[in-house]
Amino acid sequence: MNMTWAFLSLSGCILSWRNLDMGIWVCFSGIYSKGNNWRRPHPSSTWKLKKPSPKTSSNIHSRFLELSQEINKPTKHFLLRSVSQLYADKSVPFQKEFILSMKKYYNAEPQTVNFQEAAEEVRKEINSWVEHQTEGKIQNLLNEGSIDSLTELILVNALYFRGNWAKPFKKQDTTQQPFRLNKRTSKPVKMMFQHGNFNWNYIKEVKTQILELQYVNNDLSMFILLPDDITDDTTGLEMLENKLTYEALSKWTSPEEMEEIEANVYLPRTQLEDHYELKAALTSMGITDAFTVGQANFTAMSEKRNLILSQVFHKCFVDINEEGTEAAASTGATIDGRSTGGATLFAADHPFLFFIRHNETKSILFWGRFCCP
Repeated sequence: MNMTWAFLSLSGCILSWRNLDMGIWVCFSGIYSKGNNWRRPHPSSTWKLKKPSPKTSSNIHSRFLELSQEINKPTKHFLLRSVSQLYADKSVPFQKEFILSMKKYYNAEPQTVNFQEAAEEVRKEINSWVEHQTEGKIQNLLNEGSIDSLTELILVNALYFRGNWAKPFKKQDTTQQPFRLNKRTSKPVKMMFQHGNFNWNYIKEVKTQILELQYVNNDLSMFILLPDDITDDTTGLEMLENKLTYEALSKWTSPEEMEEIEANVYLPRTQLEDHYELKAALTSMGITDAFTVGQANFTAMSEKRNLILSQVFHKCFVDINEEGTEAAASTGATIDGRSTGGATLFAADHPFLFFIRHNETKSILFWGRFCCP
């Protein structure tokens, strides 16, 4: 799980770990084949990878296919658009087996383009394709100058999500409030409010509240991890992030650990969008061979020698608001309890972590860090 923060600490706020996983395995499927030499990641790597057997590799791809089919079932309750595509220069011929694998497991076909003579046109073409696939929500995935005539192989990855809350926030309760960036600085934000019953947990070891906000039909949930306060000179998230593992998270958010409570919930209304060029992050985590001449081995993908992966591009967009659509806000008083009685105050008026989970498969669609409106 700490791999997530390695990416987010680049400066970003949101990441689709499932989508990135899928994209990396698309790429690795060009490495894992009978006869290929396997080089372990660097000893300091946070990726605990072992050479998979052909059966294991096939099972991994099959599992991604099953997850994608389950998560992307047509539904009126939420909108999810996930795209992942591999682009190679025309000088890079793909192996037939690799093309068949991409079609079978990822419903995608590797694309051959002309980076050498028309890199800018290819960039625009890729951006147009991603924009169309995400219904216009993700634009300009590739910035100007991000690819050039020397580019041979890139992986692009994007995911867009919008869902409606099972218990919508009332628009008239949204007010402008201060959001504390750190101990000394705050910034105004449109803060939503809701009083009701929610699934909740308190983790003493990291002094953090966890609140579940369900989407319509309970297909998906957003879990918000909110530290009690900013206890250091930065965002206040460091202690939580250092303790966070997949096992701990699964335990903290399990039905056995969560309890239903009455709460006054304050949550910023915002749109989160982030763009990553992940080569630096991946190499810092020990995945170096794929980007290094003389070490990369993509012979299962293409018979061309000395082929390397030029870059991995990843972009996410999440809309958090009253109903899942744009809404207006008014100016109001500062945060208080809003109601008397024993209701717990859950005021996300300082940095917090969140994730969106597909409940049936327990697949995490997005990880995020909200530090600045």
